[in-house]
Amino acid sequence: MEEQERLHDGHKKFVELVTEVNKKEGMRSLPSKLLGELFIEPYDISLKELSERTGYSISAVSEAMKTLCESGLVKRKKKPGSRKVYFYMEKDVTRLIIKSLKGLYRQIFERMADTLPEIIEMYGEPDVERYKKEKEILGNYRDELDVLWEDFDKFVKILKKRKEEF
Repeated sequence: MEEQERLHDGHKKFVELVTEVNKKEGMRSLPSKLLGELFIEPYDISLKELSERTGYSISAVSEAMKTLCESGLVKRKKKPGSRKVYFYMEKDVTRLIIKSLKGLYRQIFERMADTLPEIIEMYGEPDVERYKKEKEILGNYRDELDVLWEDFDKFVKILKKRKEEF
């Protein structure tokens, strides 16, 4: 019994750690807890079990799981002969970090890349020195973002290559 309690405490500590880290990255509490539970869970797990483990209602867990599945972090499946829905999370840390980083930075980069050219174009060919400098600042900003995105892609390739070496 003592060993089982110790192992359960380890499980709880890991889920708390994942929850804390994800919350610092801006994720809400429930999805953070669910990711912790799913990552440490070696088997498929039902919505009801996730609800019991997290202390949230089945409908709240269901809504959070829908978002996690859409993000690609979690897989949803049904078992033959059962109406229950089960969930599973791959245990590939490198892939999860890449997916998380890409999601976060892609939103930022795409928003900037979509909007900056339009803003720069609004400046036209200004006669006022201040606006010339502002346009130059915006152009440099756009150019730096392009370089950062390229470097980010290189970084992702390095991570994937290292993962293959494991």
